[in-house]
Amino acid sequence: MKLRIVHILLVAALTNLPAIAADRIVAQTGDSAPGTTGQFSTFFITADGPSPPVLNNAGRVAFSATLTNNFGGVTAPNDTGVWSDGGGALALVAREGSAAPGGPAGALFRRAANPVINSSGAVAFGGLLRENVAGVTLDSNSGIWSNAGGPLQMIAREGTQAVDTPAGVDFATLIDLTLNNAGQTAFRGTVRGAGVDATNEPGIWAQNESLLHLVARGGQHAAGTPAGTSFKSFFNSHPSMNQNGAIAFRASIQGTGVGSGNDVGIWARRNNALSLVAREGSQAAGLEAGRLHRYFATDPVLNASGTMAYVSQTWKTNAYDYPVIYVENDGVATPVVRSGDVAPGSTWNTSFFDFSSLLLNNRGDIAFQSLLSSGMESIWVRKQGSLQRLALQGTLAPGADGASFLSFSDLAFNNAGQVAFVATLSGSGIYEWNDAGIWASTPAGELRLVAVEEQSWDSFDLFSSLDGLFFEGGSGNGDGQRSGFNDRGELAYLATYSSGGNRLIVSDKVALSPVDFDGNGAVDGGDFLAWQRGYGKTTGALPAHGDANGDGDVDAADLAAWRNAFGSANAANVMNAVPEPATGALVGLGAIGLLVGAAQRRNGVLPN
Repeated sequence: MKLRIVHILLVAALTNLPAIAADRIVAQTGDSAPGTTGQFSTFFITADGPSPPVLNNAGRVAFSATLTNNFGGVTAPNDTGVWSDGGGALALVAREGSAAPGGPAGALFRRAANPVINSSGAVAFGGLLRENVAGVTLDSNSGIWSNAGGPLQMIAREGTQAVDTPAGVDFATLIDLTLNNAGQTAFRGTVRGAGVDATNEPGIWAQNESLLHLVARGGQHAAGTPAGTSFKSFFNSHPSMNQNGAIAFRASIQGTGVGSGNDVGIWARRNNALSLVAREGSQAAGLEAGRLHRYFATDPVLNASGTMAYVSQTWKTNAYDYPVIYVENDGVATPVVRSGDVAPGSTWNTSFFDFSSLLLNNRGDIAFQSLLSSGMESIWVRKQGSLQRLALQGTLAPGADGASFLSFSDLAFNNAGQVAFVATLSGSGIYEWNDAGIWASTPAGELRLVAVEEQSWDSFDLFSSLDGLFFEGGSGNGDGQRSGFNDRGELAYLATYSSGGNRLIVSDKVALSPVDFDGNGAVDGGDFLAWQRGYGKTTGALPAHGDANGDGDVDAADLAAWRNAFGSANAANVMNAVPEPATGALVGLGAIGLLVGAAQRRNGVLPN
């Protein structure tokens, strides 16, 4: 066994060269649309405007699209749908005019849009049924569907009994869908019917295993508050839900003793128990006595372990108000960055002033935007307690021919500690038609240009002038949210062209090798040890655990991928240079033999 594996590793090391970074065009205007006889026109619902694709850790995408009318039998009643290559090949998930599973017999989709995709390739989306067909009306036409665990099925529908509410109370709206890596959905909604009024209309629902249940509802006692205090409303955002079903959300409350200074809080449901994390008017953890939470301007974010991050604006009598970023774990909230702290690397003692776009990854690192005391916008990451600035307004934007950053949006963060974002530019030669781009960082913090407006791809007229870039930010990849940036450093975006063409592109300009498990820029023995430690993990596995193919587990297939790439450098660090492979392979061969022998001695960790 040992000799056979060493031989395989030697062959792999001598024959596999480093991959060169390249972009993948998933689909473009004029391509045949799988599952139909038509062709793609735009990669969004035309009536809605541009909407970016989403991407999972295996590099698979999901997106909405509109088909070309009057071609291949396509007409207005059947020209939109959702597609995904989550199963390997690009395939139709749901199409306008087709049968809607779970609805009344004969019910048809009128709309399917804004999909979410998880690490296993499952897709969920919100949709509408066609009115005046199969008894569907405007009061019963909306729903949520998912193909997690098998064929497409309906999770919830407007006009049907709202789960965990009294008989006669129906779902009225279903919005802000979340899908976690266990295939569970969560969403906000409202209800109508017997006994429903403004005080108990809103709620949050989530699946536990495959069963839907109520997490919190207006009029229900708000955990951690005195008797007589209940939830009032839930803020207009997606619940944050991790792979274990933990949920975090921000809500307002009502009842005895509740006023404008203490009527908002943050709650988490972990291990099926709902608890209060922080409330306006209460002592701000880790700060001087008498400094209280004034308000929570943004929603909390969760990671896979249930750690939470949030921003609190704090105040104290006869003192300045200032915002603080908190990280909370096991009920203990710790302030990690606060307004007034000196911003590392800045001149003239520039300090942090305000915070936005807070994200948290599964390592417990955070990324955020900050307005500095100098008036400049900036982007930061905090890894293992150390702050690093990645971008600053007014500084040169890499790859942008001397242009400078002007503003930032759509921040995304992955579990390798990489950041991606959209930015606008300023400078000589910058106009409205070429003032935006997408940038992303390597694990070492080097910022690279992914795409910029007015960048030519080829001579085909439809794609000769890139005038729009759309990227899905807003996730740390452990919270069940839509994301266009995965843990391998791949980035998916929509490119629109002035001539009407569209492209869906997956870029690997900052991508890690999928088998560089320890993120050191090389495929070596350290990655084998990471795989060995993670071997046997069946759910929720990340690249750091040894999951090479993004399927959420660590098994022989992941080891085979490592074998094939052993000795290569990370494509993110090797651009056009192709080193001689033999030296590195021979130097590493003895170490691999020792590793394999150690693996065998540890109860046969290596599979046969």
